[in-house]
Amino acid sequence: MGFKMKKTYKTGFLKVKQGHELYCELYANPKGKPVLFLHGEPGRLQ
Repeated sequence: MGFKMKKTYKTGFLKVKQGHELYCELYANPKGKPVLFLHGEPGRLQ
């Protein structure tokens, strides 16, 4: 039994410090409870 991925209903970029951006995708029920899932790591830390 696996997790069935829903199609996105919105995508975009969030601007963060020093000119960087985070890519975002919104899934499932737009009126449901929000959940934040972060994947990966910064490309380079100084």
